[in-house]
Amino acid sequence: MMSIETKLIEWLSSRLAVPVSADVPEVRPPSFVTVERTGGDTVRAYGGALVQDNPEMAIQCWAHTRAEAESLACAVDDLLPTFAYEPHIGRVARNSLYNFPDETGHVGRYQLVVDITTN
Repeated sequence: MMSIETKLIEWLSSRLAVPVSADVPEVRPPSFVTVERTGGDTVRAYGGALVQDNPEMAIQCWAHTRAEAESLACAVDDLLPTFAYEPHIGRVARNSLYNFPDETGHVGRYQLVVDITTN
């Protein structure tokens, strides 16, 4: 089974006009998105076979300004419901979307926390 991080990164990359990756690029582009799994549980059948994975994902949208980061986050938020139509994805629900200031204070960053159910 493909990593949910990899699957979501590839899916967002094909739909956004900005780079999408698991890590902050060493040379930062003007705008970009990072994706990481931050938690979630699994459901296993008797014997240990994975039946369902319920990852919690953090999607961070970075840009020059807070307003640009929010706009990018809203664009991602608008796209996310259609991720549920991908193979082996059963449900996509936004938990939250909020300003998440960069530690340096030099760029804007917004974060979406998303709950996904895979099957």
